[in-house]
Amino acid sequence: MEGYHGTTQKNFNSLVTLKKVDIPEFKIGGDFVIPKGQRLPNDLGIGFYLFLSDTNLGFKGENNAKRYADKYKENSKILKVHVKDDIKILNLNTIQNRSLFNKLRERIFGKLFYQYKVSINNDGAKNRANLDGIFLEILIKYKLKDEIDGVICDSYTPFYNENNQLSNIPNGRELCLRNAESIIWDKCEEVL
Repeated sequence: MEGYHGTTQKNFNSLVTLKKVDIPEFKIGGDFVIPKGQRLPNDLGIGFYLFLSDTNLGFKGENNAKRYADKYKENSKILKVHVKDDIKILNLNTIQNRSLFNKLRERIFGKLFYQYKVSINNDGAKNRANLDGIFLEILIKYKLKDEIDGVICDSYTPFYNENNQLSNIPNGRELCLRNAESIIWDKCEEVL
């Protein structure tokens, strides 16, 4: 599997030189208590984000990574990342996995929203107020027993204007790679 990561020149240089990605742990205690001072996980949880291609749906991973990097990163570069094929994926595009996610969210939303308000760092990520990443962290830790290497979901990323216009129709497929050991660094390369 291959995906595309848009980043700054500095981060790109670090990735290709060190051939390493640090993925921090998101800590969750018993009864879903979140220790104070953590950053809100991105929409698919903690990990290294890639755009994937799907020609049937018109998703172009390389183009999306470039659009993302051009809009949100300065001096951007695109890294084509090769990922092992045998990783364990939580595919949120399936009915079964969406149902599992929705049932968890319904059951613990009130408790989790309180934790979000009092424990998460007050930064740009918190201002987005998207709690999906926290729900996924809980789902993976408690229901799936941390045996997930990545999370895939079709999503909408606002690339086109300054107003961060949203849509309910996905314009790409994202992979949040939770296990950095799944990257085949010798096959990774810069995309021009």
